[in-house]
Amino acid sequence: MQEGTGEKILNLIDEEIKRCGQSLTPLSFKNPSFTRWLVRGKVMFYILMNWEELKAYFTSAELAQSQFDTKFKARLLKKMLPDYENYLFFEFATLVVQEFERLNSLFQQTKADPHELNQQIFLHQKSLQNRPYDKKKYQVDFGVSFLTSCNKFLQQNNSAEAHLEI
Repeated sequence: MQEGTGEKILNLIDEEIKRCGQSLTPLSFKNPSFTRWLVRGKVMFYILMNWEELKAYFTSAELAQSQFDTKFKARLLKKMLPDYENYLFFEFATLVVQEFERLNSLFQQTKADPHELNQQIFLHQKSLQNRPYDKKKYQVDFGVSFLTSCNKFLQQNNSAEAHLEI
C-alpha cells in the first residue's frame, strides 16, 4: 500500500466525525507482544474503536497491494470486518480479556496486598459465576456494551428488512 494512504483515510474519517459535531479521533494501535500479553486487551479495544476506519483501510489496501500474499490477507480482513457477528464476537472477547488482564495486573504489582488480591479473585470468580443468571434457560449476562451492540445490529436488520418489504 502506498505510504500515507492509511493516514489519509483516517484524516478523511476524522474530518467527517468533526462535521457531525463529535470530537473523536481514531486511536493509535499498540503492537501485541509475545512476552507481555497484558497488552492484548488494549490492542483489541483499539481495534474495536477503529472498526470503521479499518474497514475503509483494508478496502483500499487490497486494491493498492501488488504482492499476492499481502493482497490476499487484506481481502480476508476486508471481508471479515463488515460482518457484524465478527464485531459482536470481538466486543465480547475484548471485555473478557480486559477483565482477566485487570486481575492479572494486580498480581504484577511489587507491593500487592495479599488480602486485597484474595478479595479481587473472589469478586472475579463471583462475577464469572453470576454471568449465567438463568441456568435453566441458558441466559447469560454479556454486559451492557455487548447488549447495546446487539440491539443496534437487530434494529439495523429490522429496518433493512422493512425497506426490502416495501
